[in-house]
Amino acid sequence: MNHYKIPMAFLRKKTRRKIYHGLAEARDYFSAHVFSASQGKHFQHVEAYCMFLGSGRSGHSMLGALLDAHPNVLIANEFNLIKRLKFGYNQTQLFYLLMRYSQKLAERGRITSGYDYRVPNQWQGKFTQLKIIGDKKGGGSAEAIRKNPALLDKLHHVIKVKIKCLHFMRNPYDNIATMARRKKAMGTVNSTDLTQAISSYFRRMETIQQIKNKHCLDILDMRHEDFIHDPQAHLEKVCEFLQLEASQDYLRDCASIVYTQPHRSRHKIDWPPGLIECVREHIASYPFLAGYTFDN
Repeated sequence: MNHYKIPMAFLRKKTRRKIYHGLAEARDYFSAHVFSASQGKHFQHVEAYCMFLGSGRSGHSMLGALLDAHPNVLIANEFNLIKRLKFGYNQTQLFYLLMRYSQKLAERGRITSGYDYRVPNQWQGKFTQLKIIGDKKGGGSAEAIRKNPALLDKLHHVIKVKIKCLHFMRNPYDNIATMARRKKAMGTVNSTDLTQAISSYFRRMETIQQIKNKHCLDILDMRHEDFIHDPQAHLEKVCEFLQLEASQDYLRDCASIVYTQPHRSRHKIDWPPGLIECVREHIASYPFLAGYTFDN
């Protein structure tokens, strides 16, 4: 019998993505079950799991990279722990995979979406004594919880240490504009693209508001624009929230890679006046977005 192999290049992009993700998940599952027990000693002093909440394109990658540079912290990038709860991992197995994801990204240079987040002289992918471990997947976590709120209960069941949440925000107009532009790729963003991005963004904001209202989670709200304005002071505040000591060398080295001005993506597309007003009305529904306008 002849066996024919179908080259991946001939498969649809969505099909290829599913195959790649399936293979990656199988690799992680095998790795976690074989190697995690021998690595458990690294997690004996972990005090909290750090979860990111918010919308994509809010600066989570930057903050995750800065925290990963702390000698007592490992933050994985895009591991999506909350969605992987369905696979039956225990806490040690999840922590092992988070550690591996942090180490692999550090080995590749901590470059994400075209931005270089390498912090000189610090500890990305390494640690002295591990106290905080986490996953940078802000928009993905909010979306997963929106679709299945029971995941939060599952998270509390599997993760035995404290859960600390970082809610990193950015001007909604910039968020929405970036979402629309990334989805459109090189094409011109139109009102339909913006309307879809607005809907997607505020679905996640509604989920975050519900989490704040109904769940006993320890959440720190922080604005991207404030962080950019004074990165050392705000990173120190994040460390205090996570109950970490932050040396001046660490704070200085982290601040050295933070760009000096937020990117105002809203000005890179044409906004119909009606959609500017639509976003303004939505903002008024969420106290944590108070003060954001199209012009500030």
